[in-house]
Amino acid sequence: MKVEFLCDTDKVEAGRIYRPGQGTGSGFAACNIPGAQLVTRDFIIVEVEAERLDNGGLSKVNLRVAGILAYVVLKVLAFQDRHGNKDAYDLIYTLVNYPGGGPPAAARAAATSPVRRDPQIVTGHRPMPSF
Repeated sequence: MKVEFLCDTDKVEAGRIYRPGQGTGSGFAACNIPGAQLVTRDFIIVEVEAERLDNGGLSKVNLRVAGILAYVVLKVLAFQDRHGNKDAYDLIYTLVNYPGGGPPAAARAAATSPVRRDPQIVTGHRPMPSF
């Protein structure tokens, strides 16, 4: 299993690794993804049940998953940076298959998102770093 940590900071350039405890002996690091902070306010809870890795039966956990508006913003920013077909495909697939009716349901959910008035969403671009 691989776990990656994301952050949104002006301490390093976008896409770079930020080490908040550098010089303290801490090995913790996170990838700087502008807009990642949106997910702390726009998320849904999804219950996942899976077989335990130690074959000890099933476990259930509740996970926070990016809400549709935060997800769309992050995918658009990723596409702008990487120009990768995967980002466009992910976005289209997610909108077409959004629960409750596809794109119209996604639009309704986005319209009620707690981040709908966030400056990064309203202006359509990430803030400039202030190194």
